[in-house]
Amino acid sequence: MRTINISVTDDQRKLVDRLVTKLGFANRSEFFRTLLRRITTNPELVEEPKLSTKALRRYEKMIRDIDSGKVKTFKADSVEDLMEHLMKGVKQ
Repeated sequence: MRTINISVTDDQRKLVDRLVTKLGFANRSEFFRTLLRRITTNPELVEEPKLSTKALRRYEKMIRDIDSGKVKTFKADSVEDLMEHLMKGVKQ
């Protein structure tokens, strides 16, 4: 078996040590090997969070409104174009 080293903060080390003791691991290495196995078999543990149902519905409505032309969009060719467009909205 190979050895790898990782840098962690003191708080992270203390957390790992508490979890090792609480969960009954023999040592930190056993804890991390188990953690890696869990992530391998359940990748959703580390995937980006998914939108809530409410947020997803709101997002889908925004897309429908844009696609249907109900909501106008603006495509800026530069930061200056974007700032000019935004400032027009503020002045109105």
